[in-house]
Amino acid sequence: IDPLDGTKEFINRNGEFTVNIALIKDSSPILGIVFSPAVEENFFGAKNLGAFKIKGAERISISPSQQTEGECRITLSKSHKSEDDEWFIDNCKKRFKSVLEIPTGSSLKLCKVAEGNADIYSRLGPTYQWDIAAGQAVVESAGGIVNDLLGNSLRYRFDPKLKNPYFYCAGDNKFPWKELLNKD
Repeated sequence: IDPLDGTKEFINRNGEFTVNIALIKDSSPILGIVFSPAVEENFFGAKNLGAFKIKGAERISISPSQQTEGECRITLSKSHKSEDDEWFIDNCKKRFKSVLEIPTGSSLKLCKVAEGNADIYSRLGPTYQWDIAAGQAVVESAGGIVNDLLGNSLRYRFDPKLKNPYFYCAGDNKFPWKELLNKD
């Protein structure tokens, strides 16, 4: 449970903060809820049940987009953009005809990928397990991926630091994102 993801967004009153709840089984998130109180939107994902966006009484099935060679829509942190993020964006500019940067707060970055409004979110910096688990459940239930830089799905095991490795979240699980994230 992350009762306030996007603390800086909450302090800045921009509405891009969330409440995250995940259920972990065998080190994998099997259910996730990302609630955005400012806009009263819920994102829900459960293994084998799919993913949904719920706003008011409306429930919409969501799914990520398939990658094309034309445009790459990258969602990235509003408050934690790093030199590694710039490097990744530059790498994408070499591969795609156009690159659109979508600065977003909190777990909404993962939800943008899950609903097809962004193609990739790369996090080349530290995060805690409670920051990502619920969003990962939503993304994976929608058909996307949340992988470490070696291409393995993020796993949640007890670790005294409770930190995640660097990772990426992508809608198209067949596109070679790992190549774009490889610095070698």
